[in-house]
Amino acid sequence: MKYFQVVRNLHLWLGLALTLFLLIEAVTGLILSEPTLIGAGKTAHVQHSHISTEERKIPTNMNQNFTAEDSRKAEEHAKQISGDVSSLVFIKQLHQGIINSQNFRWIVNVIAIGIIILTLTGLYLSIPLLKAQFKNKT
Repeated sequence: MKYFQVVRNLHLWLGLALTLFLLIEAVTGLILSEPTLIGAGKTAHVQHSHISTEERKIPTNMNQNFTAEDSRKAEEHAKQISGDVSSLVFIKQLHQGIINSQNFRWIVNVIAIGIIILTLTGLYLSIPLLKAQFKNKT
């Protein structure tokens, strides 16, 4: 019975300590997944439309003396910088809601909403426990 109490108290206090971080993670993840929730989708499109056509052009003489070896070295360097490891790419795509090139972003949104609900209800349910523990100690 003592083991059960220790695990229960650990779960309670660890959950309380991590509540704020879980809420921040879930809410910001949901906002990143659906920026229209805060009205960011429309303004981001407008901001990009202010870039003139001249600013978007890539210089044509940029790749004149670029060999196959240079291309290979640049590709290796880009992989090192971007952290393009297959497991990391999979994890990043999973968090973006992309599985086998299919868009499952709605699943990520449902999970984020579930984490928000579970965190808030867990906090709500732990308040009476804390009051009872405090009352028993005094």
